[in-house]
Amino acid sequence: MINNGILQLGNGLQHRGGTSADLTSVNPLLRAREIVIETDTDRIKIGDGVHRWNELEYAGAGTTIIDVLGLYIDEDGDLCQEEDDEEEEE
Repeated sequence: MINNGILQLGNGLQHRGGTSADLTSVNPLLRAREIVIETDTDRIKIGDGVHRWNELEYAGAGTTIIDVLGLYIDEDGDLCQEEDDEEEEE
């Protein structure tokens, strides 16, 4: 679920986010390995602790946070995380 610009998953993992225009305007410095999501495009950038938003490349051509975290949108329009097959077998 995206709540106030923060992606919240069941396990407590959260990522900062904002619209493409807002992030470009603010041009934040991302911490090393910090993932930030453009909430209007689902595109992501991963920080290196040195370069600001406008200097960073997007993570992979067409890669979205949904792809990286194994998420999907269910029939009700809710953002869900795919189950790990190994965990289901235990």
